[in-house]
Amino acid sequence: MFDIFKKKKYRDLAIINHKKYLNSKYTKRIFFENFLDKKIAIKLSKSFPSHNSKNWDYKTYKNNNKNIKRFIDDERKFPKPIREFMREVNSRQFILFLEALTGINGLIADPYFMGGGIHSVSKGGFLKIHTDFNWHHKLQLHRRINVLFYLTQNWKKKYDGALQFRTPKN
Repeated sequence: MFDIFKKKKYRDLAIINHKKYLNSKYTKRIFFENFLDKKIAIKLSKSFPSHNSKNWDYKTYKNNNKNIKRFIDDERKFPKPIREFMREVNSRQFILFLEALTGINGLIADPYFMGGGIHSVSKGGFLKIHTDFNWHHKLQLHRRINVLFYLTQNWKKKYDGALQFRTPKN
């Protein structure tokens, strides 16, 4: 186990950024660069399956909103370091971090990784702006927060593919 989120760094990060999160316009959101210690991020990145790996659930999408997206949502198929990390993200410590950051009490992690898990989009692939589901039919709960970790090393802006949020029109 990594024991990442027991560190004081994350408690302080949540407290310091709570108002920034609450004051974000339209969609509550916040971005953290270098959120994980570099050694952990590199370990996760190196263990991430290549896009052509046989481990992917080949539920490859190809429509107007998605192209060439592969994913794994069964933790038994995650590489061991990623499985351990995902368990940390579902841990009490990380949930407490999210509750302190967002002010939302009583959060429950998704052990099914519905719409989550690990994802890969190959060169030329895309995932257009969309709205994620907000009702988790398996847990019978509202989905309140999405957390994304980008693990691509040496990413360059020229690759495009930046995360974007659409501002609602009045």
